[in-house]
Amino acid sequence: MRRALSEYIVTGIKTNIAFHEKLFAHPEFAAGRYDTGFIERYQDTLLGYPTVPEAREEALAIALAVAASRKERATGVRTAEAGEQGSRLSPWVAAHRTRTLRS
Repeated sequence: MRRALSEYIVTGIKTNIAFHEKLFAHPEFAAGRYDTGFIERYQDTLLGYPTVPEAREEALAIALAVAASRKERATGVRTAEAGEQGSRLSPWVAAHRTRTLRS
């Protein structure tokens, strides 16, 4: 199950795959020691988001900005920025148009 979850790819919508990966990887769950209160007891581990040390936040923000810029250049699609009132294509519209034009 863990391998299947790690290979599953879903795009465009949110899923609970990450939750199930954490659940199946939890040592207590893997040992068979779970009951109806398991998720509540281990909610910090199962439902928590990964944290970034404060000293690394700026580096992460820069890396994300660079990745977004590279993706924008690679696809040729620019998304609307604040205050532009949608003068550029949204990623959804651009992807749809690209798929439609290929057909």
